[in-house]
Amino acid sequence: MDLVKAVKTIHQNGMEVMGGFIIGFDNDPPDIFERQAKFIQTSDVVKATISLLNAIPGTRLYQRLKEEGRILDNCTGDNCDGSLNFMPRMDAETINAGYQAVLNYIYSPKNYYNRVVEFLKDYTPVRRRRFDKGEIRAFFKSILYLGILDKGKSKLYYWKLLIRALLFHRSEFAEAVSNAIFGYHFNRLFGRQGKSIERKIIL
Repeated sequence: MDLVKAVKTIHQNGMEVMGGFIIGFDNDPPDIFERQAKFIQTSDVVKATISLLNAIPGTRLYQRLKEEGRILDNCTGDNCDGSLNFMPRMDAETINAGYQAVLNYIYSPKNYYNRVVEFLKDYTPVRRRRFDKGEIRAFFKSILYLGILDKGKSKLYYWKLLIRALLFHRSEFAEAVSNAIFGYHFNRLFGRQGKSIERKIIL
């Protein structure tokens, strides 16, 4: 199956894909970080959760790793805290560095807003969404925090997105604003530029 095409087909039918990705499997190749970042960017999965693998007690994975003497600690239960509770086949420092590089890359303002723009091109809502009072307040707050107070190039990407949505994607304007707000959150959470991985990927 062509997974990129499958994602875009779902978008074209009025649903947004929110992707979950796990790093740390024994069979992950050295280029897993570049491959995941490239897939997320080219498939226009705007909201992507990247997790490090954890072995959960009671699973076959946990039992196998325990028999191999590779369990280090109990599972935290939070698959997004950047921890590994077992000894991976790949060097742990390499995994952690690559994991952070993927997050930095996909949630840098440039790459994130580009995914939103490409998503809007494919996305076909079933019906036009109306703003309620809470969403109207959120919209004006986004103008303040993302379009005025935010520093760097982020505000430029924000205004470009709003203008483009108003001109070409009015039916999807609510999704454009919502994704801009999500992007602000993820960018502050995961950091800014993922230069180490960005140089290796041709998009």
